[in-house]
Amino acid sequence: MVTTGHLHPGVIVGPAVLQRGYHPDAGRDDSSLVARLVLHAPRGFGVAWWDVDVHYERAQEEGALEEDAACGFVPFAECNAAVKAACLSHIAGLLLEMRSRMSPRDRL
Repeated sequence: MVTTGHLHPGVIVGPAVLQRGYHPDAGRDDSSLVARLVLHAPRGFGVAWWDVDVHYERAQEEGALEEDAACGFVPFAECNAAVKAACLSHIAGLLLEMRSRMSPRDRL
């Protein structure tokens, strides 16, 4: 859709889909990681991970999560089964968000 001009390149950050602790060797037992579903145009669906404290801080800044997600994007095909399963029920909502960002003449 990006190559046809119907959708501008960019990132739509969806809901948080998973939270997990750091690996024990990381020495971060006081924090955890959160994954949010991401629609990256033109790369497709995937996730981006944040430390929960960093996520909270970045969420306070307009556009910061989108910037982070563009850099830390993990394509859906590279995600493990648990992450994929957590994302599935949220994909339709992200597609609706994408559709709302398209110009009316490009909506099908």
